Amino acid sequence: MLVGLGTADAEPLHWHLSLESGAEYDSNIHRFENSDGDCPSPPDLSDPDCLIGGALLLRGVARLAVRWRPGESQRIRISGLGGGKLYGPADLDSSSDENVRIVSGDIRYQRMLRSRGAILAARASYYDTSPLGHASPVEPRHFATGGADMSLSVQGPDRHRLVLSGGYRQYRLKISPSFDWRGDRYSLRYQTTEWLGDPNRDLDAASIELAVSYAIARRYYGGSVERTDIYHSADAQLVYTGDRVYSARYQLHVIDSNGYGDSLIRQRIHLGITAELFAELFLTVEANLQFDRGSSTASDPMETIDDENRSSLTAHASKALSDTWSVEVRYALFVNELRSVDPSYRRQIIYAGMVYQLSR
Repeated sequence: MLVGLGTADAEPLHWHLSLESGAEYDSNIHRFENSDGDCPSPPDLSDPDCLIGGALLLRGVARLAVRWRPGESQRIRISGLGGGKLYGPADLDSSSDENVRIVSGDIRYQRMLRSRGAILAARASYYDTSPLGHASPVEPRHFATGGADMSLSVQGPDRHRLVLSGGYRQYRLKISPSFDWRGDRYSLRYQTTEWLGDPNRDLDAASIELAVSYAIARRYYGGSVERTDIYHSADAQLVYTGDRVYSARYQLHVIDSNGYGDSLIRQRIHLGITAELFAELFLTVEANLQFDRGSSTASDPMETIDDENRSSLTAHASKALSDTWSVEVRYALFVNELRSVDPSYRRQIIYAGMVYQLSR
């Protein structure tokens, strides 16, 4: 597919392979909410409050990324992912419905317009989750989504950059076609970097990156209730990179639905820090505070299998054992208390695993 694009300025192909595998405990495998009711003993499995059970699982992921420069002004990047989660017996009920297979792919092409100081890019992506083994589709965690977009990035003076993009995307929920949608999306992003020192002389010079963006998208639903949802999204992000990495981000999402006559306003605040503790042991801690107002009928669908759309606290520690092997430990807590009308929610995840990486 890529043969024939090469020129005298072409560079050889580079690739990076990553294999990840480990064990995880999930305290709420079905992601049920609790409506303040007590579960009787023995448990009544027809009561949703009694289905909040935990289980151990095995998680494995293989990632491959390929970079190629067919010409001086061209870049091609291709990445793919394949993985899955296999659950053991749950505390209260069978967990086989949660076994999942994940496949995704992404291809990007960039061309530098040197005379205009701009970069023109095109991208296509696909993400699919399917039942693993004899599992049945479970709403909403078995879905497929894919799309394509184009962007124009213009470099201004003093490290200022403006990015305009537009594209089209489809979403298919495998358990119910009533929630399938398709639609177009447009965005505008501004970003700039301020160096606290001279990066050409000091490799450890700190920097501050600021980015703000706005996006609008339309989603057409053609199920039993035809409707159109309009998504407005505003985003502001600040990242300091030095001896440590500090990040802060504010997001505002407004979703209007003409089918239900209601809307959802979601605000999200993100705070994060990454630091080396000792002996090249790195720790990343992130907190996400989410405030929802409005009806849940106009809601955000999942983009990946691990999406929660809730407030959370996460910690990720990693340690390189060699040039190819590393070990990592993750903890995550998801809660629901900052949402306006929903019942209480708790989910905790603990993961430990190994990572093997190889590049050329």
